[in-house]
Amino acid sequence: MAIRGDLNRQNELIDAQMDMSLSNIYAERGGIMSPFIDGFENLENFNPLDMPNLSREQIVMTLDRDVSMPGREVQEGDEIFKIVGNTWFVATWMPAEMTIGFATNTYRTIFLENIATGQFEPITMRIHRFDTYLPNYHFVIFRSTGNVIDFMEQRNVNIRLADSVQNGFIVPSTAIARRRLFRIPLTHVHDSEDDENYYLIRLRDDGGIQPIRVEIHERRGTHAYILEDMVSLFTNDMLLPFDQNVHTNHTVSDMDIVSKYGVYTTTLNYADFREVDLDGESLLNPQILLNPARNPNIRQFENIVADASMVRQGQVVR
Repeated sequence: MAIRGDLNRQNELIDAQMDMSLSNIYAERGGIMSPFIDGFENLENFNPLDMPNLSREQIVMTLDRDVSMPGREVQEGDEIFKIVGNTWFVATWMPAEMTIGFATNTYRTIFLENIATGQFEPITMRIHRFDTYLPNYHFVIFRSTGNVIDFMEQRNVNIRLADSVQNGFIVPSTAIARRRLFRIPLTHVHDSEDDENYYLIRLRDDGGIQPIRVEIHERRGTHAYILEDMVSLFTNDMLLPFDQNVHTNHTVSDMDIVSKYGVYTTTLNYADFREVDLDGESLLNPQILLNPARNPNIRQFENIVADASMVRQGQVVR
């Protein structure tokens, strides 16, 4: 027992000495600590606010990761780590044919090469900036608020819009829904004064009119798409235009009904129908592979209802 007590006293003495030799380090902001220091942390134009000023030479410049990795000699006052936030950007010049369908503040799933694994990984990123002032190449800045740990030790990244090994989002075939939508000319869709509510004006058989409130699922070109089961509308119904001096009445016909495939995602616990491109995938298979390059409506980490037959648009899903 005496030996044990002596050892306890020695441990307490060692702990006390260690406490005296330690000092707290405080950072101005929180984040992820990274030992990757390459000297470009404060370089002009590498800051997200200055990225639009990046030249093509700066973007294609290759930085040697091995030279910048920990293990270098340091002196007093040298930076030995940095704090990295979870918001990060990828700036690139892309051939114009690769940016078809791109628009600012929309989301795209792209494939970034992880230098640690050598694999191209699908990442859903928001298009932060999209400049098209050059005819053959367009300048794109992607923004992400996830996955920064996987890429924070590299300044360069190779990008693909489609993966050569056919990676993608795998969903059960039961998650695929076929929905019918009315395709109504925008000239016959009326909006309210606050531009938040939309109506169709149906001409009744007795010559009166009946307003029908609708929720526009999608606008494309000169038409609005409205889910069939979300509106009381039938073929042969006559719709009045919002400007009768310019446009004539529109009679709803079978030509105004289109079918689309999609899945239901859960947005704030409500089912939301998202159109998908099956890209030749057969619904007879138990699982469907959704190509991210063809399905920008589907984003990484979203929840998809496994059985589409059990839900309807706007239904609460728990």
